[in-house]
Amino acid sequence: MNKTNVLIIYYSTHHGNTLKLCQNLKDKYNFDLMDVKDVTHDIIRQYQTICLASGIYAFSFPKEIKDIVTNENFNDKKVFIIYTCATNYHHYDKSLIKQLLSFDNVNYLGTFSCLGFTTYGPLNLFKGIHKQRPNNDDILNLFKFIEDKIISHII
Repeated sequence: MNKTNVLIIYYSTHHGNTLKLCQNLKDKYNFDLMDVKDVTHDIIRQYQTICLASGIYAFSFPKEIKDIVTNENFNDKKVFIIYTCATNYHHYDKSLIKQLLSFDNVNYLGTFSCLGFTTYGPLNLFKGIHKQRPNNDDILNLFKFIEDKIISHII
């Protein structure tokens, strides 16, 4: 086993919004951080707690994150989700949670989301929205989420 026993599996393209949040968690809590493309069955087996982190692309989690949930074994794991998005809609994770809960003894710990800079589709004409997001307040809110919802489950 590793020292933190928390692995953040992230997918972050375009503007690095999600990676910014994940890097802050790595720095503050010493969580392990891995790009989804580098994750293997053996790596996931080593961790008790998994965080799935991504931006929302075209109103959904990317295929790479969905494939991890479909193809890996989350039995007896603790799982939490982090995502960045262009809108304040807070149910992008609904189908992902439903799929995670189909595993035996999975413990879903919660979801953190915040706005992220985006230039998706016609927003590119305006050079995007939420240019300063995630910001320091978002990072502090993420730390609060970790302290309130996650830390007590991983100690």
